[in-house]
Amino acid sequence: MLHGSAIRIAALVAAGVLVLCPYQTFAKDVFLTIGGGYGCTSNQMSLERNVIFQQAVLAEKRPDGPKHIVLFADGEDTAPDVQWRDPEFCNTCPAARQLMAELVGDASSMDLRYRDNEVPNVNGPSDSDGLKRQLRALAGELKAGDRLIIYATGHGGPAESDYYGDDYDYEYDEDSQTWKATSTGSDGDDIQNDYNTSLYFYDGDSITVSDLAGWLDRVPREVEVVLVMVQCYAGGFAHTIFHQADADLGLSPHARCGFFAQVHDRGAAGCTPNATESEYQEYSSYFWGALAGRSRVGEELESADYDEDGKVSFAEAHAYAVIVSDTIDIPVRTSDAMLRHYSSLAKKTSEDENNADGNPLGKLFGLLATQPAADEGQSLLKLEGSIVNIAKLARPDQRAIIEQLSTQLELGDNPTIESTKLALRKVAADGQLARVKQGTAAERFSKARRRVRQELIETWPELESDYAPLAMELASERADEFVAKVKGLASYEAMCRAKESREELEAKSQELTHREARFQRLLHTCKSVVLAANLPKVMPQEIVDRYEKLVAIEEGAL
Repeated sequence: MLHGSAIRIAALVAAGVLVLCPYQTFAKDVFLTIGGGYGCTSNQMSLERNVIFQQAVLAEKRPDGPKHIVLFADGEDTAPDVQWRDPEFCNTCPAARQLMAELVGDASSMDLRYRDNEVPNVNGPSDSDGLKRQLRALAGELKAGDRLIIYATGHGGPAESDYYGDDYDYEYDEDSQTWKATSTGSDGDDIQNDYNTSLYFYDGDSITVSDLAGWLDRVPREVEVVLVMVQCYAGGFAHTIFHQADADLGLSPHARCGFFAQVHDRGAAGCTPNATESEYQEYSSYFWGALAGRSRVGEELESADYDEDGKVSFAEAHAYAVIVSDTIDIPVRTSDAMLRHYSSLAKKTSEDENNADGNPLGKLFGLLATQPAADEGQSLLKLEGSIVNIAKLARPDQRAIIEQLSTQLELGDNPTIESTKLALRKVAADGQLARVKQGTAAERFSKARRRVRQELIETWPELESDYAPLAMELASERADEFVAKVKGLASYEAMCRAKESREELEAKSQELTHREARFQRLLHTCKSVVLAANLPKVMPQEIVDRYEKLVAIEEGAL
């Protein structure tokens, strides 16, 4: 058993001596795709289409046919494993059956269907054992100069609530084959690694960020690993750049980067059983679409080549998703995580001070300091003032995000951080009010529905029971009688008005939530730009070099 301090010192030494290969033409690329929900009823069609879209993009952009391992749902098992919504349901299902489901059943699920997945060239099911075997095999196959691109499209969860204190040890876990923290008690407040989020598999199993980091540690250090993950809470996996996914332990000596649809503490958009791909609004559509230059349905997209070097990098594809997607997501990347751990703004918050006080080893060894002080004579930039001036410090992909989101949000010719934060607070307040109104409308609709249902039961008491023979009869041979009765009720007319009001308020609430996310994306990018400018002022050259090499990996291309 190794004590946490020993691991920290070892990680510090490794971070200081690592030298990564500069960006080059890779000897070999290998793609590994993990897709699917945690069971048939959670494996929505969009997850299947995400994998198929990625396969199509690779076929177009990589005619050399690199190795592509696909682990999806139940693999080649012929049992139904994909949930999809019948787009013709409203046209083909009799009105009586629809009314019966809406009033005494579950209308939201009656158009759901299930089938076997249509993903071609599947290598196996989506399960943790399969992923572990594939990574073990690739660890022996990949050599210096190769690259591994891992894409995960499925579901995920937040960090588990297993707390551990400051004085914890590490012991080897046989199941995950990696080192894990084990609590030995603490005389201070307990802490939790909130970034140790999870990725779910089709068999109901899951792995955490620290699990994946440990498995990836088997891959040779000189092999660049690129993660693209779109599940809920995906942002936690940005911490795979740290030793055992724990920022306090320092940077991993391995060359890896990643792009993530959502921050570590929020659910992501996109999982839907809807069959109309043109309506999909999620990170994968824009990330892979930017790399291909076309949408899922073949429409040409505006170029994401923001630095005009003739190719679209992973970083530029990520920026395109940040700019264009109309969702709740706040996409992040590994360089964001590194900057937020090592760099600092001019004005520290009380929370930042507390974090620094709780990391004495970070103070002792400057490389690991969470919130370091600036070198004497060097003034740190603040996250304040003109956004136009901040954009001048940004890389081309970041500048595109700042400029285009500022335009979309109609912030004027010279927006400031202060005015943007004020506008964010306003839209957040409007969104909160809209959600309250939405909740009130939803309750009003539920009451109206219960009133209609009760009137129907007074006429046909048998409807109180599930699957009553009379219900089947009313939905078939007595359909005209049933439809006429329902539509003749004043309570049904009131229910329809309540439903329309609920849907209008849901749309308004969603619009405000999406607008709020755009503000947060803009401020997140501005903060990354300022933190990058401050990094050389607060960190030794070794850390600055590591940051620049991380960005270079992020700027790789297909």
